[in-house]
Amino acid sequence: MKQKTTHERNNGIYYTPPELANFAAKLGIANVDSSILDPCYGDGALLLAAHERLRQLGSISPARQIFGYDIAPRSENVRGNKLTRLFHKSKLKKRNFFSAIEERRNKFDVILMNPPFVRHQLILKRKQKYLRKIVNNSSILPVTSDLWAYFVIHSLKFLREGGNFVAILPWSFLYSDFAKRLRERLLEKFGSLHVIVLGKRMFEGAEERILVLVGRSFGLSSTKIGVHYSFNVPKKRISWTTAEKKIWLGSPWLALLNGDIESVLSDLGKKLGFDSLGRFAKIRIGTVTGANNFFILEREVAKRMELPRRILKPIITHTRDLRKLTIDSSDDIKHVIMLIPEDFELPQSLKKHIKGGEKEGLNKRYHTEKRVKWYSIPQQEPPDGFLHYMTKEIPFLVLNSNGLLSTNTVHQVEFSDGVDENTKRWIQFSMLTSISQVSAELVGRTYGGGVLKIEPTSAGKILVYPGNGDRFPKELQNKLNACLLKGKRLDAMKLADKWMIANLSVSREEIDFIRQCYQNIRDLRLGKNTIQTNN
Repeated sequence: MKQKTTHERNNGIYYTPPELANFAAKLGIANVDSSILDPCYGDGALLLAAHERLRQLGSISPARQIFGYDIAPRSENVRGNKLTRLFHKSKLKKRNFFSAIEERRNKFDVILMNPPFVRHQLILKRKQKYLRKIVNNSSILPVTSDLWAYFVIHSLKFLREGGNFVAILPWSFLYSDFAKRLRERLLEKFGSLHVIVLGKRMFEGAEERILVLVGRSFGLSSTKIGVHYSFNVPKKRISWTTAEKKIWLGSPWLALLNGDIESVLSDLGKKLGFDSLGRFAKIRIGTVTGANNFFILEREVAKRMELPRRILKPIITHTRDLRKLTIDSSDDIKHVIMLIPEDFELPQSLKKHIKGGEKEGLNKRYHTEKRVKWYSIPQQEPPDGFLHYMTKEIPFLVLNSNGLLSTNTVHQVEFSDGVDENTKRWIQFSMLTSISQVSAELVGRTYGGGVLKIEPTSAGKILVYPGNGDRFPKELQNKLNACLLKGKRLDAMKLADKWMIANLSVSREEIDFIRQCYQNIRDLRLGKNTIQTNN
């Protein structure tokens, strides 16, 4: 692998792989007589791809139709580079694109580019002032704009009406604050816009993930945008998810997540043997009392009231009780629920408690009024496990070995006949993987404060891994428990993902992408302004 020079590292220069260059050229060039401009041609990959594309379309002299700028082209230092053989030096100018004037009189049919990914903090103030003057409208790009955004805006001055525009850009185009105005301008300038988001890291020695932006019919305007995710450069026909204008100007990432990511997740899940949780268990809401303050008491309070022990059952009242993979006798459950049979002979202490409830009108509530005896909750068997109903953090599955019930703030999980303990452990483990967590985020709904709410029916759609008959490793369970007990759910998630990479047919890049999706969805749910692009 060729090492990047200091100049290339400092200036955010990533050279375009041939496969990506050919893909971009095919997207942008449709006519044999098209004239093409690359405003920052670097090692010439896009120019060569454009030359080949024109040749395939039937052009006799494609080199005459192609023009390029670069202030420090790499091609000068590469012996035998095709550029020197194919293009006259008058077509490839070693020059600052922003100083170009004469070429704007002879505009181009297609612009292809992979501009430098220099963050705004690294742009010198005098250069930033110069760029803003060239762009000539400070309202288009705020001072926090990265260098590539200036290339996009300035290059539009070189495009003919009806022309096409293809740019290789970082993921930040979809979510950064400074790119919002740019997305709006592009919507105003092109008859159609499409974005292909690539999950694979395409540049040597770089963590930056990229997308390909395609604008067609310059001079018209759009109301809808097509978005598509592909892990690698697409080789088949692209199926588009439509993003409306409101989403495009707000959070275009959502359109991608709600469309293609579901398909990607489903394909990956099938490949690894994931299936929906509902295939293995029934998820139901917890016990509905109709009056929690009456039926649910602290253990010490129930003891002081001298209530019969046989009608008291331990109960989980809050998701904070879900601290590890299994609730057992070592857990200090502080609350009990009164389960009074209809034919139970009431002692004086209980009669007094019931009379107090009636004075408060508890017997006239929606749920209590429907019962034969308002204070007799229908008997329930303890579930096999519990699942978070509403949480800001990572929801996971907890097995119930202590005969507990839960209120309706915690879901109860009842496994189907034939689901053995080993399979339950695998399902628990998988709930902590990025695959299950992205699945949970997609089926859930966001409530106030960024809370993720997962209804029972939706919970049944979460993708989980049943283990396919393999024995669940005890040491993995212990490590996951250690993370959860410390409140480090993200660490548990990393551990689960690491195990999948090492033991299942899934690559680190695939899991990295799914994890990136999880982080992005979670950040959007929590209302964070910045979406992370690197792990």
